[in-house]
Amino acid sequence: MTESIEAGDRAAIEATLPSLDAARDRVAVRMEATRRAALELARSTVGTAHDSQRQVIQITFVVLGIAILIGLLMAARIARRLVGAVQPLVTATRAVQQGAMEGELDVRSEDEIGELTRAFNYMLREPRLKDKIRATFGRYVDPRLVEGLVEHPELTGSAGDKRVLTIPFADMQGFTMLSEQVTPASLVALLNRYLGLMADEVRRHDGVVDKFIGDAVMAFFGPPFIAPHEQGRMACATALAQVSRFEEFRGEVPGILGLKQFMPEIGLRIGIATGEVVVGNIGSASAMSYTVIGDTVNTASRIENANKLYGTRILLNDDTAALVRDSLLLREIDRILPPGKAGPVTIHEVMGPLAETPEAARLPCATYGEGLDAYRAGDRASARNAFERCLEIKPDHGPAREMSERAVRFSISPPPANWAGTHAMASN
Repeated sequence: MTESIEAGDRAAIEATLPSLDAARDRVAVRMEATRRAALELARSTVGTAHDSQRQVIQITFVVLGIAILIGLLMAARIARRLVGAVQPLVTATRAVQQGAMEGELDVRSEDEIGELTRAFNYMLREPRLKDKIRATFGRYVDPRLVEGLVEHPELTGSAGDKRVLTIPFADMQGFTMLSEQVTPASLVALLNRYLGLMADEVRRHDGVVDKFIGDAVMAFFGPPFIAPHEQGRMACATALAQVSRFEEFRGEVPGILGLKQFMPEIGLRIGIATGEVVVGNIGSASAMSYTVIGDTVNTASRIENANKLYGTRILLNDDTAALVRDSLLLREIDRILPPGKAGPVTIHEVMGPLAETPEAARLPCATYGEGLDAYRAGDRASARNAFERCLEIKPDHGPAREMSERAVRFSISPPPANWAGTHAMASN
């Protein structure tokens, strides 16, 4: 064919054209078949790729689901471990909120939970230590004072502070004679019982026991432990309650001492004074006491001692009387000049709650008041007459007996012309 073309042999070229057409047709058929085969192969390959992709996606979702499940299981396990580790802390915290301070948590790990448990135990030891201090020193120092100093640390400073407080002194009459008749062990048991009863009433009425002086109990009422306007009322309520508890105590004495006869007469005397005092830590570098000092303290002690003279049980000064006059029935007893005092002190006796005192108990008060007015005015005859009438109404009226005898003495030996109705008490 190539030679015919080069030679220009047209007849030879035309003769070969049919065979060329046939060859071309065969090539076209084969190319079409190849194209279709390639297309089918491509389609098959794409389908296979799609199937593989779907399988990969399905496998991916399955693996993801398994991973999520494993993650959830591991998270649940970790959460259980965390909750199990934290739960004792939560339970212990709730117990502490309810006041349970005993015991400590076991440290079960060295991780953050373990560190938190150690910190919790450490924090728990501090309030336990404070409770131990309160329990230990509460036997030597009034727990209310300890609590007050814990809540108000500024009060523990060495500088004194001037405040108006109400100071009661309670003393057992006949204790000296009693102490001479019993064994030391019995005396200690008796004294502990008596002081415990007296101190309980002080604390129950929001007062603070300052100190025990032999058989005497000194306390104080006032801020920051009690409102200023409440201190006189609470001190007098304490005194009335102490008198009531002492009557119960009197019945216990024979059993405590093991005595059935020759029991000495015992009683309770209380003196209460309101006024300015100095409050603070007083003592030496090695031993100090949070206490009150001042003229009001001495006045309260002197007033307590005045009960001996007048046969009374609870006496107040004027400032205390002014705080309680609207709630208690009071009787003015006398104007006295205690030893060591520059000026006189008017003393009043507490008869009882104003609303609960019967009318029969008020009559001697009115009659005694008439006698006291006459006594101070120098009308000794009228004074004696009034005091005698008091004794007719109430034969054991101690103040009326004392004032009646004094009126008789003044009739024989009159007081000085400048006498102002004040009785100078003798030193003990």
